[in-house]
Amino acid sequence: MTDNNRSELALLAQYGACDVADALDKLGHAAGYLHTPQLLVPPPGTGATKAVGFAYTVEIVAHDDASAPTYTGNYVDACPAGAVMVVSVPPAAHNAVFGGLLATRASVVGAAGFVSNGRVRDIDEIHDAKVPAFVGGVSILSAQKRTRVARTNEPVTIDGVTVNSGDVIVADANGVAVVPHALVGAVADMCAKLVVIDDKVKVDVLAGASLVEGFKKWRG
Repeated sequence: MTDNNRSELALLAQYGACDVADALDKLGHAAGYLHTPQLLVPPPGTGATKAVGFAYTVEIVAHDDASAPTYTGNYVDACPAGAVMVVSVPPAAHNAVFGGLLATRASVVGAAGFVSNGRVRDIDEIHDAKVPAFVGGVSILSAQKRTRVARTNEPVTIDGVTVNSGDVIVADANGVAVVPHALVGAVADMCAKLVVIDDKVKVDVLAGASLVEGFKKWRG
């Protein structure tokens, strides 16, 4: 990761997914919300609940999909340090695509998180690995003879949103936001402006102002 990459991530890491979503809205780019993946909530005081990093995309297909290429190896092994794995899975798949051993390896390679519309298993081991996971559900079924990896580092689509390798993912307990790489600076600038405005509204509300008064004064 270059110094420029680190600077880009630092710009967004200070904000939450809601801040980023509001900024994308203001910039006219509402198509940045993955609504299926939700935080796999760890036990209180354990695990991790936020992921910020460049997307490392993975496409998973049905095992018998003859039209898709076959990926050789394990996609977690190839995850760059500091990246968030973004894994698209066929909606009809009920098996897990990420589990204890993969989470352990993800921790070792330095993955910043795991985002998928698919399912996971071995959730205690995922929490132990401290890899924040945002998923579509859980399953006791393995991927064997059910799904397989087709390709990595190619655009994937989840919830109608196209995610490219190099886009920035900001995910927390509120949800998952996708920031196109070209918009990182603009989104960070807009987040800063919106957070200041909301903080001013909050101060006035705590002092007794109504929401109507606070919004009119600071949001216009």
